This record gives sequence, C-alpha cells and structure tokens, in this order.
Amino acid sequence: MRVLLMAHGSRGDLTPLAGLAPRLRDLGAEVRTCAPPYEEFAELLAGVGAEHVPFGRDVRTLRTGAPPSDAAAFAAERVAEHVGTVAAAAEGCDALVASGLMPTGARSVAEKLSIRYVYAGFPPPVRDALGVVEKANHSAAQRWWRTVPDGISVEAGQNGIDKLAAQMDSRKRKTDGGWAAWRSKDRD
Repeated sequence: MRVLLMAHGSRGDLTPLAGLAPRLRDLGAEVRTCAPPYEEFAELLAGVGAEHVPFGRDVRTLRTGAPPSDAAAFAAERVAEHVGTVAAAAEGCDALVASGLMPTGARSVAEKLSIRYVYAGFPPPVRDALGVVEKANHSAAQRWWRTVPDGISVEAGQNGIDKLAAQMDSRKRKTDGGWAAWRSKDRD
C-alpha cells in the first residue's frame, strides 16, 4: 500500500503527519509526503522514513510578503501548482491524507485518481472544551429562539429545541430507558 500525506503550512501542520508516517510504515505502507520546500521539513520527514516531495511556495514569504497585485491570478497559480505536484506524487498511491493550512486540490486529485481521500484536521487543544461546546450550543439556541413565532406554547417550544439539539448533537448517550441521541438534564 502507498499513502501520500500532504500538508501545506507551518511545522504545526506537518508534525502530526510526520507522527503518522512511522505508524503507517509499521503497518507495511510506503509513505511519501508533500510539504513546503523547507530543509527542516525534509530533515523531519527523512527522520521518520517518509519521502519528502517539496511543493508550493514558502509559506513564511506568503504570510509576510506584499500582497499579490492580482489576487485571482495568484490563487489560480497556487491551485495549479498544488494540483500538479500533488497529482504527480499521488500516482500509484492508494490513499491521500491531507492536512494543514491549504489542502488545495487534494480531494480533486484523489477523485481523479480514484483513491481514498481523508482530510485530517488537528485543532489546538481546548482547555475548557465543555464550556466551548455549551457556549456554541447556547448561541445556536439563541439563534433558533429568534425564529420562534409569538404566542408559541411551552410544549411546542420545547419540542422545537429538542429537535435542534438532536440535529446539533447526534452522539448516543446511555439513559435509563436505553440509548438516546440527546438527553436534557432538566427532563431526567
């Protein structure tokens, strides 16, 4: 099995894939990685036994340099550059795992070559994840509440919020009566 890993961004975008490469090799896969053309990335990937296929422009220059005069042309060039290099590197691969700042064209390449595609996002750890989720749910409930017509009954309102909660969170939870997709703390 051959796997192409792809990350265009900083070291923080590439390091998780560099951690994945040895595990894939342990499972018998041949691993190559498309990453920006930095010597430090080449060394990191060589250290884990993954071939480095340099692609794209220097991300640091893109972030700190002057903005392009023609943004549309610049974007088209980046897409063509990414797709061309990634497509050539993906030839003969069985899967493409993309991550990072700009996975431009990765899915299209995988579809064209009829290989499996996975986007792996690595969000930073959240110290109070429950608080973040509750805040997001509270905000969504507030947006939902603005759509409720005047004069709605409490029962109809509760049914509506139950439907919203089920749409937002379909994880299964154990309840006294079996498994449920959503359970209100106030109703148990």
